Amino acid sequence: MDGNQSERSAGPFAAIRKRYPRAYKLWSQEDDLELVRLYELGMQVTDLSKRFQRQPGAIKSRLRKLETENGKIITTASAQDDSKLEVFQHILSERVVAASFRQFNIGFNFAWYPVLSNEVRPYRFPERQTAYMREMYNQPVVYRWAIYALGSDVLKAIYIGISKRLCPDRIEGYLNPKTSKTSQRLHLRLSTEIEMQSLIDLDILGLCFVEGNLLGENDFDLSQTSSRLFFENLLITYYRRTGVEVLNL
Repeated sequence: MDGNQSERSAGPFAAIRKRYPRAYKLWSQEDDLELVRLYELGMQVTDLSKRFQRQPGAIKSRLRKLETENGKIITTASAQDDSKLEVFQHILSERVVAASFRQFNIGFNFAWYPVLSNEVRPYRFPERQTAYMREMYNQPVVYRWAIYALGSDVLKAIYIGISKRLCPDRIEGYLNPKTSKTSQRLHLRLSTEIEMQSLIDLDILGLCFVEGNLLGENDFDLSQTSSRLFFENLLITYYRRTGVEVLNL
């Protein structure tokens, strides 16, 4: 299948897309230009969210990414007045980076999207879960814990996992581990990183589009356990080759 002709929402984002139809879809160059133009004209983030049919957090993250890539493009007073923009200072290009694999006649693009505790604020360990999280992330996902040293945007360590229900089940297992050895081990490591003043983000995987003919469409459906396992193991291998510390055993 030609990936340039078809864009699928292969991620578990149905609940979010009921409210924001274009959530987690790729940004086109035209979208980026229009976003910057409207923001420079003073349009507020809430209005931009309606205009682009994306979460307010996604709008802020995209503006920050464009600012990082292209220099200071956010110059109007509205950017200075928006105090909430600072919570996205650590969501830079690496965290929402798109990458691609092209092997064995298959290809897919993926991106990591921050789990939000509300419509605008990213969740960080060891915060408690919110009602917003329980509503929006009560679904199958491939997720990652991403550890960054304070003041750095370089990925320090990563753990990639899968869950049938990210919230509340899986996250609660890390916050209050009981019998699971993996949860106990990760809780200890994450708690140690907090004592070292590291920042720990929680992201979920989004498959922006797929192409190739080796795998079928259902193989990219993250509601299927086999698909989640496939991408979990593939991404673990990918990050180990980048030199990032991978906490998966």
